[in-house]
Amino acid sequence: MFYVKEYLDYLKNNKYSSGTIKMNKYAVHNFKKYLTENKVFDIQNLTSQVVLGYLDQVKLKLKEPFERIYCIKKYLNFLEDSEIIFLNPIKNYPNKRLKRKKPNIFSKNEIFDFLAKVDVTTKKGLRTKAILELQYSSGLRPLEIVNLKILDIDFMKGILFLRKSKRRKQRFVPVGSEAIYWIQKYITKVHPEITNQNIEYLFVSLVTGKMLKTNTIFKIIRQEIINQKVAGISTYAIRATCATHLFSNGMDLFSLQKLLGHKSVSTTEYYLRINDQELIKAITESHPRNKMKNKIYLNYKGVNNAIK
Repeated sequence: MFYVKEYLDYLKNNKYSSGTIKMNKYAVHNFKKYLTENKVFDIQNLTSQVVLGYLDQVKLKLKEPFERIYCIKKYLNFLEDSEIIFLNPIKNYPNKRLKRKKPNIFSKNEIFDFLAKVDVTTKKGLRTKAILELQYSSGLRPLEIVNLKILDIDFMKGILFLRKSKRRKQRFVPVGSEAIYWIQKYITKVHPEITNQNIEYLFVSLVTGKMLKTNTIFKIIRQEIINQKVAGISTYAIRATCATHLFSNGMDLFSLQKLLGHKSVSTTEYYLRINDQELIKAITESHPRNKMKNKIYLNYKGVNNAIK
């Protein structure tokens, strides 16, 4: 017995996203396969030696083993909390992400040129144009793009309501007039022709008329990068470009963090292609603690001047 169904039911009942559940399902089934190959047919017979052997194998096979190890630790924690096993043998096993290389981004002229070259003479091209303009305007994640509904867009005020985001958080974000223009054009010319039913979602498949999957957004962005023969640019480039250009044009770091939906400001920093001095200056000028210190310092200087 491995209690895989019970674990997946636990994730569903606690409203984990479908992507997280899918990732955990694959990881646990892979772990189960390893255990049976090593003559462990019941999870209660698990030993730390066997688990560590599996983790060693994972680290050899995967470039980034963090998520796999995270899933196995979570699964074993569930078994311990459910009193199926006495103790998770890797509870304190260290698991850190590898330091990621910052994505290359477009300059202002490059992104304008890239967006201008999208072929909008076809339905597919119009959809691509609307997606790219939206991502550059508002810095949305692919997950947020596929879950966006037409009714979630306030076209007059230029506001999006993101219902389904990372960690199931909801938020409002602004959207620019250029993106609004191309979204409206896509809705008018493409959306009604490919949806045979009352589909609420903004971006839908040109074949089935149903909402797109997250990996389809990656494919659409990647295909446009290939079509235009842009070198050294990944599918994350447009979101990172949006963040960097907003920051360079005066948006403070903490507003940018809120826009991108980041839990930590260090994640926002990862997206920015700026030097350390620019980042330090932004935090110094934006953080309320630092502002308070500056006021105290100015008052202190005033007192000194008065004494003199």
